Amino acid sequence: MMNKSVLFFSLLSGTALLPGLVLASGFPTHTPKHTPKPEPVSFIDMSHSYKTAAVCFLGYGDCDPNAGFGSGDENYSIDTAKQCQNEGFSKVNCNSVQVIDGTCPYNSSYGKGCKCASNLVTCPAGQVGVGESCGGKYASCQCDPKLVSCASNQVGQGASCGGKYQSCACKSEYVYNSSNCTSPRSVSGATCGGKYTGCVCPSGVSAGTYGCKEYYGSPCSSVCKTAYTDNCHKRTDNNSAVYGCMKYWSDCSSKCETPYKDNCRNRTAVISSCPANATCTYFSDCSSKISSWGCKSGYKASGNSCVAVRPSCNIGDIFYTDNTCVAAANHDSSKTALGIVVYVNADGIGGQIMALWPVDKNGAPNKSGRLAGMAWGPYGTDISTLTNYTTAANAAKDFDSCGNTDKLIAAGNASSYPAAWATRKYAPTTETQGKWCLPAAGILTNVYNNRSTLSNILKTLGGYKSLILAGMGRASTEYNGTNVWYSNMDYQYGLQWNYKDNLYTQVWPVMEF
Repeated sequence: MMNKSVLFFSLLSGTALLPGLVLASGFPTHTPKHTPKPEPVSFIDMSHSYKTAAVCFLGYGDCDPNAGFGSGDENYSIDTAKQCQNEGFSKVNCNSVQVIDGTCPYNSSYGKGCKCASNLVTCPAGQVGVGESCGGKYASCQCDPKLVSCASNQVGQGASCGGKYQSCACKSEYVYNSSNCTSPRSVSGATCGGKYTGCVCPSGVSAGTYGCKEYYGSPCSSVCKTAYTDNCHKRTDNNSAVYGCMKYWSDCSSKCETPYKDNCRNRTAVISSCPANATCTYFSDCSSKISSWGCKSGYKASGNSCVAVRPSCNIGDIFYTDNTCVAAANHDSSKTALGIVVYVNADGIGGQIMALWPVDKNGAPNKSGRLAGMAWGPYGTDISTLTNYTTAANAAKDFDSCGNTDKLIAAGNASSYPAAWATRKYAPTTETQGKWCLPAAGILTNVYNNRSTLSNILKTLGGYKSLILAGMGRASTEYNGTNVWYSNMDYQYGLQWNYKDNLYTQVWPVMEF
């Protein structure tokens, strides 16, 4: 493609002619987003030729509007209106709540039509739209003037706005009249629409200290006519034959009110609660108190807690849920594999493991077929807290998977940054929930360099059938506001970058250990 070429140009046909050459007509009207910059091509020595028209492609080089035939007064500027019409656009006049749909890139007055503005709202019940509408939506809403105010003893019904309602009715407490409040009861309280808030029985007598012996009949069965003179008739002896009585009735000292249900009063716990990742034993006669405890495999006691023992592993080792690792050749099928070691810290202790499957947007393992990926984040948004790595060599030095992921999670929700959120939703075990991360570019470099070996281990463990078949792996490492890094497993290209909103890159969780 040429930047500037001196050609004989036919204005009627749009065909460039050069003595001895025939060139195709129909130059592109705009340049694609990633079209390489065209280089100038010199066809003939023009040092002894007549001055000719200068053909200039939009977006490249210096376009001199005075270049051309004769004295230089000719004007070869583009008629943007006609150019838009030639490409199927038409002049549109949108109303106050519309915007142009598919604006022509050469003239913003042309487009494919009109569409509703994105900031329009749907007015809820009780409100009406203000001004023009589009698709049943408006620029703003106001209260419906037909709404009414309700009295203090009424409640509004139907849609409301500004404290007014479609209609009013008596509050629910106004329910009694002479029809449903019969003798010996009588209506009482406030009134609304001929109904009252209360329907009361006679006052009766006090039940006293020990309760009522006889009540009025229905509908006043809760009103006492005669009271008891003592309270033992209401007391049951709850004494425990095994553990004894903890508390006797204050009004009947011969009967036990609260028995002991266990022997905890005679037991002393060695620790108040069972630590995470520990195994605890409780007293047989006091199930709430711990008699002894110890840390599970892969953990050690630190005070009253169990902390993980960070194992020393090698890349390609199988990592188990008990916080241990072994070489793939020594796989222990009696244990549950959590992932495969893909990075070891510089001191040889701890590192990062890769999950056995890529995940979908909900964090669920995606175990079938060639996988559909998800976007990294919004196109054009540069997260200021993330370092921009603009070369593959530098990006390959980024191993901070979880640090990067924390910044992505803080930058927006799952709709904005689905890849990072998907890894945080992945939870193969309760203990690892919320600890999985989007791998950094350096981690994916390790995976790429060992992809064949890791694929074989995945097959052994019943994980995803092949890293190579999984295609591109998404990294948490940022390139700039537009692009991020990924590792292309199947085409053997290693680290590359593509758009943040690209939907064809897989999400493969990793976790620090």
